[in-house]
Amino acid sequence: MVTYTRAATTELRDRIRTRLKQALKAFETGGDPDDSTMDDLVKARLNQGSGSDDLRRLTSALRAFDLASIFTIHSFCQRVLQDSAFESGALFDSSFLRDQKHLVSEIGNDFWASEMYEASPDLVRFMTESTDPVTPEKMIELADKATKSLNMPILPEFGADWTPDQALAKWQALHKRASEMWAADRAGIVALLAESSALRKNMYAKAKVEGPWATSMDACMEPGRLGVPGDFVNFKKFTMEGLLAAKKKGGEVPVHEFFECCSELQEASSGLEDIKLALYVKLARYARHEIDRRKQALGVQSFDDLLYRLSNALRGESGARLAASIRDRFPGALIDEFQDTDPVQYRVFTRVYQDAPIPVSLFLIGDPKQAIYAFRGADVFAYMDARRDAGDRRHTLGINWRSDPKLVTAVNTVFDCAQHSFVFDEIEFDSVRHKPGAVDVLAKKLEDSAARQVLFVARAGRESRGGQIPKNWAERHVPTMTANAIADLLQGGTTIRDQAVRPSDIAVLVRKNKHALAVQDALRAAGVPSVVEGDASVLDSPE
Repeated sequence: MVTYTRAATTELRDRIRTRLKQALKAFETGGDPDDSTMDDLVKARLNQGSGSDDLRRLTSALRAFDLASIFTIHSFCQRVLQDSAFESGALFDSSFLRDQKHLVSEIGNDFWASEMYEASPDLVRFMTESTDPVTPEKMIELADKATKSLNMPILPEFGADWTPDQALAKWQALHKRASEMWAADRAGIVALLAESSALRKNMYAKAKVEGPWATSMDACMEPGRLGVPGDFVNFKKFTMEGLLAAKKKGGEVPVHEFFECCSELQEASSGLEDIKLALYVKLARYARHEIDRRKQALGVQSFDDLLYRLSNALRGESGARLAASIRDRFPGALIDEFQDTDPVQYRVFTRVYQDAPIPVSLFLIGDPKQAIYAFRGADVFAYMDARRDAGDRRHTLGINWRSDPKLVTAVNTVFDCAQHSFVFDEIEFDSVRHKPGAVDVLAKKLEDSAARQVLFVARAGRESRGGQIPKNWAERHVPTMTANAIADLLQGGTTIRDQAVRPSDIAVLVRKNKHALAVQDALRAAGVPSVVEGDASVLDSPE
């Protein structure tokens, strides 16, 4: 049995052990009146005369439960690589690197130093002084992303004949020519734009052309400038494309060689940005190769390396023998939380269990609507591939065993009315029933209160441009509105299992830490005690 995190593995162990104990007790007493499923199973087995054998198996299973094969995906890979070292080619003496940040940092800094040392002075100046400059910190951040998701393709591809020096030389030649034209005929160029009757005045206002636009062009045409300044958004007004977009019907746009040169400059400016992009692409490829080389030199491996090494071993020369040895030891596998898998993980299990020459079982359990680990490389499309591969061998749980009946009904109502709620046809919404005998443990004073309620904020008087409520207004007022709603709930006679609702029964989920602190301040002002659980990002959590 494989699941995604250590916490989930611990929970599975506890739940399976508890279920085995429950089953053992049921077989000893002849049934379980509190669990109809268990009761039916036990009575059916007893009627078949299998009770004694089942009791013996359950007792043995509990005694040997510590040997149960319940893994995280990484611990499963580690076990297989160690147990089948010859087939997998795994090293016997490598140690684990729990955090590879220092290696990634070294790679990013080394790459930065090497590239900057070999680059021309103009190229270094462009990359370090232009809008959105290249920095060692960005190198390290990108190297980290590239080495965490090895199955992610690196795009775009740059042709073998493309070089950053060519892009830089093209810009410099065009810029020199445009600068000379601007210096020689600035007044004439400005007058053509400001006084042309063929251009729409709402797009070429004389005051703007003669004022801020001309001043910005002065800065852009300074000798040695590399790239169009990021704040000169109206540079396109000096290009042929900009002029044609503003031309009145039947009019003729102003003609000047400078405008054509600016069109070429705009294209060349995009070519300059490709210099940075090409550098990032080069870094990503370098980082993936280099981190593997450095780990091998140090004799270390990360947890993700286990997964990739097992995947590569299964596709290697001894892959068939390795897959057979895994099937021999684990003829059945159950993968929990499969919506948070990735293509590499799915490739491992399909290589072992799909089209196997002997009877095997592979169960994949997951709900793509609960996929939450995309930031760590999980890929819901891998789940969708598995769903298609399963064909008609798919089963859906029809009962929600946890939620109150009113909430189940509310969720069904919302999503049954929607078309393509989850975008992809492979991700469907199936209405479910609440568990038999379930009652609403959350009871409000008003019996007809909906289980799911949405607080709407009126836009009138609060609209910004575009008719939307501005973010700064929401950040100032929504925490207070939330605190007031919670205070009303606490004072309104609401109960949970016939007990009055307490502040500790309520959770507020926010996107950012600052929002949590704002809600806490508002709750404090409303006289409601609260605590902030965790002030770190989930992206930095250890699992």
